[in-house]
Amino acid sequence: MDVKEAEISNKQFKYIVALFLQGTLLYVTYYLQKGGRDTYILLPIAAIGGIFIGCLNAGFTKMFPEGDLSTIFCQILGKFAGKLFGVLYAVFFVIICAINLRQTGQFVASNLLSDQNWILITVAFTIVCLYAAKNGPGFFSYIGAIGCFFLLFMSAVLLLCVLPHMNKNNFMPVLVQTAETYADSLIFITAVPFSEIFMLLMFAPYVKGGIKKSTYAKGIAIATVFIVASLVRIIAVFGPLIKSFSYPTFEIIYIINFGSSLSRVE
Repeated sequence: MDVKEAEISNKQFKYIVALFLQGTLLYVTYYLQKGGRDTYILLPIAAIGGIFIGCLNAGFTKMFPEGDLSTIFCQILGKFAGKLFGVLYAVFFVIICAINLRQTGQFVASNLLSDQNWILITVAFTIVCLYAAKNGPGFFSYIGAIGCFFLLFMSAVLLLCVLPHMNKNNFMPVLVQTAETYADSLIFITAVPFSEIFMLLMFAPYVKGGIKKSTYAKGIAIATVFIVASLVRIIAVFGPLIKSFSYPTFEIIYIINFGSSLSRVE
């Protein structure tokens, strides 16, 4: 696809950043394992580190305006190390995508479409992803804006649905862990979701005028509000059990029997 034909604005790219980071809620359990019930406090601090990474991204796009992710790595690290790092990063990204697709397919099959095989649902999701990739950055930005606001809306709906199950005492005690524990948690919570935005350098050649630092900051801010709201919901409901679930986001939906609710609406 020609770069000029596929150009997107910084405003459109902002929603791609936001939706990309909102997707990390699928493995929010790793944040909770590190930060415990204080994770909702640590994440906004970690987001500052994420904005710094975003600013690095914006700087790279100015230095290499026509370069993709692999080209930038080769320019910075050298030809051999750049290609090796690019391959490893791509493999990591593919593995994460595969895990998320599988877990999402299994959840939909077990709670929303109980008569369907989860493999078929996962294949359907994969086809949708391939279709989006085929149609280029413009389609991604369109889906990004819709998906971003849809997830914010669903987060508010879920919050209302689980209000009877929430207990403010589950947030107590606050900030009682050691400084070393908090430092370790902050490094991990910064690295896991926000380091992945380096993958978004693949969109750099398509953003008109280059990617601005404020674009990353706004996208990260939207995603941070969404993830913190979700963490508050999870901690308020599960309390001391937050480390017991692999996918607490899905467990929240299971508690309110979301699939049954959809059936009643239908």
